[in-house]
Amino acid sequence: MVLRKALDSTVTRVTASANRSIARSKILRFIQERWLLIAYLTIMFLLSSGVVNAILEGSRLPSNALPIIRRRGIQSAAETILYFLTYTFGAAGLFVAYTGAKQPVRRRAADLYLIVGLFIVVIGTVIGLTILNVKG
Repeated sequence: MVLRKALDSTVTRVTASANRSIARSKILRFIQERWLLIAYLTIMFLLSSGVVNAILEGSRLPSNALPIIRRRGIQSAAETILYFLTYTFGAAGLFVAYTGAKQPVRRRAADLYLIVGLFIVVIGTVIGLTILNVKG
């Protein structure tokens, strides 16, 4: 009986400690506070990346089609995912650059945020331009 009480109290303390550390997590707090914004942006990015077009045109694709189809009128699911990643990289890069300019951090950290944010935006732009180049 004593061991069971000791084990229960230990499990309770560990669980409470884990819950407190998770609640203090900045990312989790950001998601909890802005879940509606995140859902809205995700839906907007999916619709603008062409998920409806990929669903409608998916039946017209040949069975041995490449991931990126060279015609502008047809879009595959792989292209939709790549467009979604392009939008996500662009938005994440701008958010990181904005975070570096907004928060009162040291000058070197702010410069690092800005450089990393712009690098992420450039990666998204390169992915988008590569898709457009392949599409012809």
